[in-house]
Amino acid sequence: MVQLDQKRKAQVKLEGLLKEGIDGEGEEVTPEYWQNLRSTVLGQNSMGNPNDT
Repeated sequence: MVQLDQKRKAQVKLEGLLKEGIDGEGEEVTPEYWQNLRSTVLGQNSMGNPNDT
């Protein structure tokens, strides 16, 4: 029962976040936007990854 309640709460949260995104103003997608997104997803900061030598 606890697991089902957790799944239901997660679904409600996800739906709320999706609605917030749909209703939001949005952001212009530029090459810089994509670079920042890639850096965030890959866990890199704006200074680059020290392992990229």
